[in-house]
Parts: sequence; C-alpha cells; structure tokens
Amino acid sequence: MASNHEDDLFRNTSMTFGEHLEELRSSLFKAVLSLAVGFGIGLLFAPTIVHWIQAPLEIALKKYYKDEAIEYLDARLPANLRNDPTVHKLVLEDGLEPQEAFIAPGEMLRDLKQKYPTVFHGIELPSPALGSEKPASEDASPPKTADEKTDVKETLTKSDLIRVFLWRPIDDDDRLKVKNFNVQESFMIYIKAAFV
Repeated sequence: MASNHEDDLFRNTSMTFGEHLEELRSSLFKAVLSLAVGFGIGLLFAPTIVHWIQAPLEIALKKYYKDEAIEYLDARLPANLRNDPTVHKLVLEDGLEPQEAFIAPGEMLRDLKQKYPTVFHGIELPSPALGSEKPASEDASPPKTADEKTDVKETLTKSDLIRVFLWRPIDDDDRLKVKNFNVQESFMIYIKAAFV
C-alpha cells in the first residue's frame, strides 16, 4: 500500500487569501462590537466601582484625621480639658474637628455695638494688664476708648487676642475628599473603571 504524501487532510477546508481576509474582518468587527457593548455596560457601573475603590481610602483618611484632631486637642487645650470625655466625644462620635482661631475683642465689641447698639451700648473692655501698658511719660495723649484702641493696628498684639476653638464637621474637611487634579485624569479613572 503506497502512501500518498500529497494527501492534505485540510485540503477540503482550506480557504483562499480573500476568504481569510473576510474571516479576519468579521472577527475584528465582532471583537470591536463586543468591546463596545462591554464598555457601555461598564460605564453604567463605573461610578459604583470608583466609589467601591475609594471607600477604604476615605475611611482611612477619616480615621487618621480624627486621631490627628485628638492629638491636636491634647496639645492645645488647657490642661483641665485635655482628658475631658465630652471633648473627645465631639471628635470621635459627633464627627467634629477643632480649628484654633484668634479674635480681637476690641474689634468684635465695636462690630457688635454697630450691629446691636441698644444691647452693647454700655459695655467697655477693661484696660490691659498693668505690665503691658506703656509708662505715662511715653504716652502724653489722653486715654483712648476701646473703639479708638482697635483702630490703631500696632497696639494689637497676640496677647490681646482671645483664643477660641471653632468646630466643624470632619466630613467638610477638604483633605478627606479624594480628588483629581484635572478633567482628563478623572475621565481616565472613569474609563478604567468601565473596563474593569
């Protein structure tokens, strides 16, 4: 029995070059169409995916800044308030963070007198402490009222200011927001999430 080496098992199934190109074209079209449909479906779920990816980061940032707020309070508050559970409750349970601010009492009183003249009419600030006043020989002018003292900028020092803590929701802190630097970057994150 003689074997014929020219017998091609795929002779009946072989395609011409044109048929190969046609098969390639239809396969590419199906692949692009499938990719477009999958991408469209991915765009529907992209916000959920981005939120799912960002959620652990936002939780970690919130915990970090709460701990930082407690450390800040322990370092800045007067000694009798440092271990006060109500102050810690404001941060840990109520989600508030402190911001230190300084208020000029003379300016505040002047503004309150302008806004509510009948209520604050008779109120005057006490004179400064004895050690902080200039000697009488240096200041020959008549004594100034509280309103006049606040108009002279060089007389206002840090020791004249009143330190207060303003509380705001920690969720309003811009450091907790996961943000992008430009539109292209946020668009690319959205597109990448759609491909996931």
